[in-house]
Amino acid sequence: MYISNQEIQKIKNVLRTSNLTVIVNWFQHKKYSPEILTKVILRNAWLMKPIHYKKMNALKPIFESCKPKLFLEIAEEIIENKIDAPFDLKRILEPLYYRNIPVEKCEKILEDGHNDFTILKICFHRTIRDISSSNELYRRAKEYFRRYPKLQENIGAIDVTHLEENQQAEFVKTIFIDEILSFEEPQQVWLNTFNRFGKTAFDLAIAYFINYSEFKDPNQKKIINGVIARTVNTEKANRDYFVRTLVILYRKNPVIRFSLIFGVRRIHDPHIAKKLIQEFQAIGIPDVSVMYEIRDEILSGTKNELIIESVEDIYDEIRTNSANNHLRYVSQIFNQKDRNNFRELFKTLLSEYGDEEIVQDFIIEVLRRQNSSYYLNIALDYWNEGQDEAFKRKLLNLIKARQFRSEAVRTFLCEHDFQLHSKIYGRA
Repeated sequence: MYISNQEIQKIKNVLRTSNLTVIVNWFQHKKYSPEILTKVILRNAWLMKPIHYKKMNALKPIFESCKPKLFLEIAEEIIENKIDAPFDLKRILEPLYYRNIPVEKCEKILEDGHNDFTILKICFHRTIRDISSSNELYRRAKEYFRRYPKLQENIGAIDVTHLEENQQAEFVKTIFIDEILSFEEPQQVWLNTFNRFGKTAFDLAIAYFINYSEFKDPNQKKIINGVIARTVNTEKANRDYFVRTLVILYRKNPVIRFSLIFGVRRIHDPHIAKKLIQEFQAIGIPDVSVMYEIRDEILSGTKNELIIESVEDIYDEIRTNSANNHLRYVSQIFNQKDRNNFRELFKTLLSEYGDEEIVQDFIIEVLRRQNSSYYLNIALDYWNEGQDEAFKRKLLNLIKARQFRSEAVRTFLCEHDFQLHSKIYGRA
């Protein structure tokens, strides 16, 4: 890995001008190896002027092509602030660095904590991919989620493709039993992870219905909407199999026909939804008006869209519809594109109408379905101002069912239900 002083000076001169396209061209035309470029760039990063992240990101392929051991040795000097470097260069280096450091270092970061959430997130994934036992992986993930609630809300799903096939099967079964069936509102990360298993997850959910599901089982709707419909939406390759299986299930098990028909509304592909309803109709639609309404809605390809433009629109919908129908409107509201606008409407609704019971019930339904501490924190702030006892009980019941975690929740529970606080956060 030899390079003359004259050539080093040439690279340094380019760094001073921040004309990174020259360096990228050298790399692409193999004038210099990625190891040489990485070493010279990072050792002389202090020469670089701050430039836009997108321009700085042009260097990323060079660092990615560098031999990992050498990259870690050199990048460490910037990560540990031994060499001055532009902020955006450090932003590019950090993910590459922490994804490749020895797993013991990531475990220590997760043990000690870190003020940069992105690094915690990377170290979580780095640590998880080094665990070969499904039971240990589940235990460690739960522990990290308990310690860092924000992880649970932001990682999307856990990648377990590194596990052996039998361990993957054990893991998906554990998620299904201990997370999806055991909680009234499962955390989104577990639903997302479960759905990644596609056909395996689908078959497991179907087996539950066939062998264990009973009339009015609260898990029926949850599994149909949260697992089966989502799997049909994401797994295009197996859709014919999914349709055949659901039709067989509909024919053999009249008890869950209501749940299956409602679940079809969650299927995004109108052709698949229509095909299922046509098959269900051939077998027989339950003689209830709402079942026929759903059938007609799907077969005609029309849906009643709810347009929300002001807090009065939301309030009018709440007042004119019974509590049993609130979920429909919550779901439609959150399908609107302007989420930021709804955040402001949510705050205004609470401040103007939050003392009314029907509005409180609506707020609780929003919190159940949104799977975010953001809205719950707003509700807790509102409660702290008015201290309505009935609303407090509803919030406590929701936190207990959903296992929400945030600093606002921790403070709220410390003051109003320390037993629940100890259950969620552990004893100090």
